[in-house]
Amino acid sequence: MEPKEKHNLPEQLAENIIEALHVERGFWARLRRHFLAGLLVLTPLGVTLWVVSWLVNLVDGKTRHFLTRVLSQLGLDYSFTLFGHNYSVIPFGFGILIVFIGICFAGMITGNFIGNWFLKIIEAVIRRVPGVSWIYNAADQMSQAFFNRKTNLLESVVIVEYPRRGMFGIGFVTARDIPNPLQADGGKVNAVFIPTTPNPTSGFLLLIPHDECISTQMTVEEGMKVVISGGVVIPPLLKKPDSPVDPEDAA
Repeated sequence: MEPKEKHNLPEQLAENIIEALHVERGFWARLRRHFLAGLLVLTPLGVTLWVVSWLVNLVDGKTRHFLTRVLSQLGLDYSFTLFGHNYSVIPFGFGILIVFIGICFAGMITGNFIGNWFLKIIEAVIRRVPGVSWIYNAADQMSQAFFNRKTNLLESVVIVEYPRRGMFGIGFVTARDIPNPLQADGGKVNAVFIPTTPNPTSGFLLLIPHDECISTQMTVEEGMKVVISGGVVIPPLLKKPDSPVDPEDAA
């Protein structure tokens, strides 16, 4: 008669625990991947919704407050009572509608001769006010750059050796063929904006010689993605050509 096979219970328990730990580890790993994927998807959406909500509440709140003050000055009642609760006759979103109509009306009247003439008079008066003219000029240039499709604020993406030799940064050409103030022989430089990461609205403006700007095949949008992501998003077009190329060719 063959002896019965002995079972080592501690070893079996250990194997079961190890197997359970592996299963749990795999579950948590999958859960972590799903969580990170959800963050990547929802974070941009959440930030966008937050900014839009903040702007809507700001514009709508200020406009509604102004309208209620006007109605109050006129002696008109701007609220009513329903089921024991007070409600304003100016509903939420009405301020946004008023601002939208006002912007459209301003654009409409500037399209005719009288409106355009009146606007030029207002601009001339504002430009003569000390301390206010430079604010208006800066705002006017920014609006022309961002809302005028014929104007390119950032012309092309280049790579420049900055802030020291051996280190390179991504820059955006804002102007070309500027006379070099340090050379009297007619040398030209490019105005290159070097944005900071992850906030591209701040940065440095450098005057770099034309032959020291290395052009890329990236679009301005792709270059901004690289800057905002801190280098996480690197497009395949980011490559160094054999020799420095005119930034105008990459525009």
